Amino acid sequence: MRHRIFEPLGLPNEQEAAAAMYRLALADMAANVRRMSVDKGHDPREFSPFSYGGAGGLFLAPVCALASVPEMVAPSNCAVFSALGALMSDYRRSAIRSCAWRVGGDESVVAQIVAALEERVLREVGQAGFAAAAIRLERTAAMRFVGQASEIAVPLPPGSVDEGFSAALDANFRAEYAREFGAGAIWPDTPVEMLNIRVTGVVLSSTGAVGGAPAANDAGLPKPRAVRKVFWPFRMAFASWPVYDRASVPAGQKLIGPAILESDDTTIVVPPGCVAHADGQKNLFIDITGHDDVDAAS
Repeated sequence: MRHRIFEPLGLPNEQEAAAAMYRLALADMAANVRRMSVDKGHDPREFSPFSYGGAGGLFLAPVCALASVPEMVAPSNCAVFSALGALMSDYRRSAIRSCAWRVGGDESVVAQIVAALEERVLREVGQAGFAAAAIRLERTAAMRFVGQASEIAVPLPPGSVDEGFSAALDANFRAEYAREFGAGAIWPDTPVEMLNIRVTGVVLSSTGAVGGAPAANDAGLPKPRAVRKVFWPFRMAFASWPVYDRASVPAGQKLIGPAILESDDTTIVVPPGCVAHADGQKNLFIDITGHDDVDAAS
C-alpha cells in the first residue's frame, strides 16, 4: 500500500489510500445499479437491493446512498443466498431457434418453429422426471424495429399461431418496448421483425418459501460485544463503532448506525444515520435515507 499506492499518488497515509480505493469501488457499483435501473426506465427509489455474498454487507449501504436507493435487505443467509436461490428455484428447460420473420408475414413459419420447440422442451423436461401435467410452457421472441441493432424479449400471444397472431404480437412488442424505453421511443411507421423464438418449460418448485414479516419485540437491543476503531472513508477519520453479534439483534428493534453486525459468514456495515432492524426470520432491513455522508463526500 505504501510503496505502490499512497506514496506515488501523494496521499498522506495508508488509511486514506484504502478509503480512496473503497470509494472508487462504490462508485463503480453504484453506476451498475443505475445501469440496471435508471437506464432501463426504472426508478431506483422503488427498489430494495439484496445484499448477498460474504462481502456484500461491507459495500451495499453506501452504494444505495450513491444510487438514491432508500433501503437494502441483508438476508439471514447472505453468504449462501445464491445457493439457496438455486435450491428453491423452479426447474426450467429452454430451447431456442433462429426465426428471421417480419410481423405480418407468413405465420406458418412461426407456427412450425413454435410447435417443434414445444415438442422438444416437453420431451426433455419429461426425461428429467417431471409429469407432463406439471409443465408450464413460456414462449418469447427476440424482436426489434427493422434497422435496429439490438432486440428485446417479447412474450408470444397465448394459444395457437393463427389468424390474429401478428396483430397481437405487434401489440406485445410495442407494449414491451414502451415499458423498457418509454412510449416516446417507439419508431412510428416502422415494421417489426423477429430474430429468434425461445420456448421454456417450467416446473414450479415445491421447496417452499422462506421469509417473515417484521415482528415487534420488547427485549431491547443487546449490548455491543465490542467497540472498534473504524476509519470511515467519508469522514476521513477514526471513530469508535459498536460491534454486535447479528444473531443477537431481536426482531423489530431499531439499531441506529454507526454499527457493525458480525456473523459467521459475513460482516454488515450500518453507516452513520442509517437505521437497521431484523424481521422474524433474521433478515436485516437497513433504511439508507439518513446516510448523508456519501452525498457530502461525493
